[in-house]
Amino acid sequence: MTEPPEAAPEEPTALAGHPPGPTHLDRFQVINYRGLDGLELSHLAPVNLITGRNSAGKTSLLEALGLFHGRYHANVLWNAHLLRLPSAVADPVATLSDVGQVALTGAENGSGRTFSAHMERAAPQPEGHGGRASGGSEQLHMPVVGILHRVLDGEEATGGWQSQATPEGHVFQRAIAPPHARPNTVFLNATREMSLMDEELGWFSDLVRQGHRTEIARVTTLVAPEVRDLQLLIGPSSNPYLSAMLDRGRDRPVQVMGAGFVRLCRLLFGCFAARGGILLVDEIENGLHHSVLPKLWRHLRILCEEWSVQLFVTTHSAECLDAAMETFGDTLGDLAVHSLYRRATNGTIGAATYTGDALTGAQSLDLELR
Repeated sequence: MTEPPEAAPEEPTALAGHPPGPTHLDRFQVINYRGLDGLELSHLAPVNLITGRNSAGKTSLLEALGLFHGRYHANVLWNAHLLRLPSAVADPVATLSDVGQVALTGAENGSGRTFSAHMERAAPQPEGHGGRASGGSEQLHMPVVGILHRVLDGEEATGGWQSQATPEGHVFQRAIAPPHARPNTVFLNATREMSLMDEELGWFSDLVRQGHRTEIARVTTLVAPEVRDLQLLIGPSSNPYLSAMLDRGRDRPVQVMGAGFVRLCRLLFGCFAARGGILLVDEIENGLHHSVLPKLWRHLRILCEEWSVQLFVTTHSAECLDAAMETFGDTLGDLAVHSLYRRATNGTIGAATYTGDALTGAQSLDLELR
């Protein structure tokens, strides 16, 4: 096994001084990721709806898209949302793949790209031997679990060594420097947390600095017409929280406004955070009444165009599909519906894609929405 150094330099950064331009996906294939093997989406539009029955792989497809788009980030394979685990693991590839390798391929801004990863496990080491990790006031010895190999476009990463601490010991990997600054990949899972995380409050702070607070607050009136503004306040314990400002000087923390309001805020803030990149939303209709969906899609269309966001959402809602098609009725080429299904011959997952004129006919088909 390749011998890693004791100290790992920081990951090289992208070129500074140049804001990232839009980086969108044109097509995508999952060669191996979770239960998806050979799933191919030959046409990706600016806005993509993913439908299918339970266990058809909709969430896994979103995760694979996010992994591929964010493949340069050092810790992407240890992302808790990706692994669906509450704690760190020593071998993320074994969690994400039954064959010991994750492999994805696609086209990004017209250029073909590939990504794969596999784990080279270390041989058992004598007790007390291995890499070092800081622990309190003394140096603790931790074993080296192995090396995570990442291969992009046929070339293995060759940057400086990085160390990932896991419950079993250290995993080493080589850093990857992106060829240019890249926009964000934002993934919003289907859970209904009743409060916003620090990262999401940071997204709100960024959009306020860019002068979009009034614009975003106006959209939240879709589910709470009494809202006049949104503000970041400091609570009694000095922790920041987001508050909805109401009539007559009243204010309420967003979690008091209900799950639908929190879900909508998270969606709008995530759209801003993903500008120039991709936004992945699992079960976009969660917590939202069906009557809200037509206006929501009209706002999403405006925001995605304004911020150059490529949108991928999963849905079980026929009302959501109808609202999206109505919104893009004048430009059906900007919308694609990918219906996942299980092949009767071998049990693998396939996808039927509808876009343009084909969408009109597909509206009457069984797209396995429920």
